[in-house]
Amino acid sequence: MLVIAANTGVRVTVKCRIGVGDRDSYNELLYEYYYGLLHDFPDFKFTVNGDINTIEEVNAARSAGAHRVMLGRAAFYNPWQTLGLVDSLVYGDAPSGITCRKVLEEFQVYGDSVLGIYGNNKPNIRDVFKLTNLLHSKPGNAIWKRNVDAAFHECGTVKSLLEDGECPFHD
Repeated sequence: MLVIAANTGVRVTVKCRIGVGDRDSYNELLYEYYYGLLHDFPDFKFTVNGDINTIEEVNAARSAGAHRVMLGRAAFYNPWQTLGLVDSLVYGDAPSGITCRKVLEEFQVYGDSVLGIYGNNKPNIRDVFKLTNLLHSKPGNAIWKRNVDAAFHECGTVKSLLEDGECPFHD
């Protein structure tokens, strides 16, 4: 890695995970190996990734010495409860005060601006609107997801989708 970095001038990263056979399943993450790498290679910056699902677990990993922490599936499946809190609970910034409703309104402007830009209805409303997990674990989310899914067939814009989906979040 040092030779590559020294001769190319680009940042070098390596992702290593041991798979089981030819299947997409993996051995249990051995955190002691990660923390051992931190100790053995103090000049390298390592990112821990795997089975970290909450902000509390991020802060625990950082307190234990992790340079960086990645929230993969947790951020995808529960973004508001993870990414929406990172700035204040991990970095100590003042809460932004942004609401779920405001995020959806801002996305509506963007989403409607890109619908059909590649012709032949590409991207379409289903391609653009991938926010149904944004409000995971909030009361009313399951009903909203069902309403949005039903509205996909009728709506031609993100604005109409949000209106027809009867978004229950008023923060």
